[in-house]
Amino acid sequence: MIAGVGRLNDFPLIDRTKSEIDEKRSNPETGKYFVKNGGNRVAYSVKTPKGGRAKYHYHWILNQPMRISMVQIQKGYEMVTKDDEIVPEGMTTDATEHYVYGDLVFMKCPLEQYLERLLFSRKKSDRQLAAKEKEFEDKAQAMKAGLTKDMKEQLLGEMA
Repeated sequence: MIAGVGRLNDFPLIDRTKSEIDEKRSNPETGKYFVKNGGNRVAYSVKTPKGGRAKYHYHWILNQPMRISMVQIQKGYEMVTKDDEIVPEGMTTDATEHYVYGDLVFMKCPLEQYLERLLFSRKKSDRQLAAKEKEFEDKAQAMKAGLTKDMKEQLLGEMA
């Protein structure tokens, strides 16, 4: 991230299909879009205005060929172009028609795939926590330590 240039929050996301585009300020050829007052700006979350959900999870990824290849292959991300429904407001695309900001590039991943990865990570984390707790209890039992439940929770909290 380039210091002093601005923040990503300075570029809110807009839904081009549900917003009234300001034709005077926008330039579709360069991918630069602005919405008229009261247009549909989308938060950096998966929710879109009026109770709907985006089809994709949007994320700024480090703009390095190895990093981009990794997230495309392993996580299913693809570049956001000027023809996508949701684009950053007021930004223009680069020569490759991708939204680039400093050392970041704007990418999207199908929402279902993104949520499946989150669920998998959560389950993996829960399994690791359960294994650590069992290991702790086994060691305490082997040492014949008479620990109360409160003592176990305190010790486990200190280990985390």
